[in-house]
Amino acid sequence: MRLHRLESLFDPLYEFFLDGFQDGFPSEEQLPLSHLHRLLKARGVGDANPPGAADTPLLVVLDDDDQPAGLAMWSAHPVGLACLWYLWVHPRRRGQGLGAWAYRAVLGQAVATMPNLGALTFEVERPDLARSAEQAGEAERRITFYRRLGAKLAVNVAYLQHCGRESVPPLPMHLMVHPLAEQDPARLLDLLAACYGEALQRPEQLALV
Repeated sequence: MRLHRLESLFDPLYEFFLDGFQDGFPSEEQLPLSHLHRLLKARGVGDANPPGAADTPLLVVLDDDDQPAGLAMWSAHPVGLACLWYLWVHPRRRGQGLGAWAYRAVLGQAVATMPNLGALTFEVERPDLARSAEQAGEAERRITFYRRLGAKLAVNVAYLQHCGRESVPPLPMHLMVHPLAEQDPARLLDLLAACYGEALQRPEQLALV
């Protein structure tokens, strides 16, 4: 298995990425497609990231036969934090360990490219705000899945996800954090605050479980 990085709008796997992106995530959690297009257009003409900007790879998960099976998108934030924005495995390929492999591969990619990396962080849906018992169960299973891989839930952090579309109101979400080695909670909290800005209501202390 391997991660294939999309390099331009004309990459033949971009259609798979877009289909998975739109089918795999609730519409209120999706960035505007124009944002994805801009990322690839910049890479297609060789534009470097502006100073202080985050590199944001768009990735397709390829199986052992080089067939697309999932997607991931993360960014290397200059403060020393890697943000996993999306991770998805095609429904027909679930239960085969692809999700866990992709998560570890993204983490490894972040470690390899960020010498100052303090943690990987990402958003997860809140079970208490689910519209149905089925969705609540899915949210709980997702949190359990990431915990098994080494991430922890920030239980005392209030966070609002802004997807960048004016017609979509901010969405309350949980944050999860995967610290690298031993990290001081105060430093992790500083990293989260620097990364998420006003979307995060900073507590006095960070509590991870």
